[in-house]
Amino acid sequence: MERHVILTLGRSGSNTLVNLLNQHPDLLNVGEVLGPWNRVRQVRDKLGLYPDDTAGYLDALTRRSRLVLSMSAVRTAGRLARLRPGEVKPLGRIRTLGFKEFATLMAADGQRGWLRDRPDVKVVGLVRDDILGRLVSWQLLDRTGVVANRDGAEADKPVLEIAPDRIGALLDTVAAENRLLTEMLEELPARQVRILRYDDFYADEARRQAMIADVFSFLGLRPWRTEIRMKKIVTVPPAQMIANRAACAQALQGTRFEGLLDA
Repeated sequence: MERHVILTLGRSGSNTLVNLLNQHPDLLNVGEVLGPWNRVRQVRDKLGLYPDDTAGYLDALTRRSRLVLSMSAVRTAGRLARLRPGEVKPLGRIRTLGFKEFATLMAADGQRGWLRDRPDVKVVGLVRDDILGRLVSWQLLDRTGVVANRDGAEADKPVLEIAPDRIGALLDTVAAENRLLTEMLEELPARQVRILRYDDFYADEARRQAMIADVFSFLGLRPWRTEIRMKKIVTVPPAQMIANRAACAQALQGTRFEGLLDA
């Protein structure tokens, strides 16, 4: 069984990517694993596995371990309970097993070098360069609690109020996260990584299908047609979502983010 990891940051479209990749019958990605709010982490804690060994925990998630067997059983029960037997994936048929995680959480848990020390783990890096887009999506998540768009509802009106005296610091935080992700990906040999850029991924269906096909090939999988099941929540330029945009733009005058809200 091969191993893979999706390395990304919050509000970068990774839920959609995981959903698309998991449509392949020979791939299983268990999603986020380090945050205590995630089901995988909760199963680990309930079983008392790897209490002081995060590296071992991550290794276990990419192998046929007791933890993965438990997660597979939970996943199967959930699919059967929802009358979706076609989505059940016996571990015996899985060719590549992996998880998705944020670069920030990997680094915070002392695992920045985990991927670098495991050259056999293939890495799909999902990068959203637009720091304003990430910030707006992050603030929208905090305001609404909506993580992913599955019903087609879109946000296209200014609904956010961002404190002008905080917007510079918030943008600094997002920019620092982006730098961390870039650095972690650049630390890996090119043969170990496939990088997807958010703007290209969401450009159009044809480009997205081509990118997914390339990822499947990179992971050693046969071609498989996927179907988009989630949509972007924000469908207008991010700056247009900020109700007090003028005040925020004024607060950014003379900083490295000057003019960002005018784009």
